Amino acid sequence: MRAVGVSRHDSAQMGRFVRMFFSRPVAVQAIKVASVVGPILLMVNHGEHVLAYPFSLETLRRLAMNMAVPYLVSSYSSARTAMRAAPGA
Repeated sequence: MRAVGVSRHDSAQMGRFVRMFFSRPVAVQAIKVASVVGPILLMVNHGEHVLAYPFSLETLRRLAMNMAVPYLVSSYSSARTAMRAAPGA
């Protein structure tokens, strides 16, 4: 069942985007980006909490979010770039 106003072409493009988003090359690149950017963001935004060992649940949540955001941004960017590089493929 398709959403109202979504054409078959749009649906196919979304499916292609999702496949690229979760593809191995995109995931590997996103992990590399997140492993560098995530800790930097964590220290800049929440350094005082990280240095206050042992970690609280809140600090662990912040750590996870500071890793997830660069991963998701990198994945999105890589998938969009791949789609533009090979339109209709």
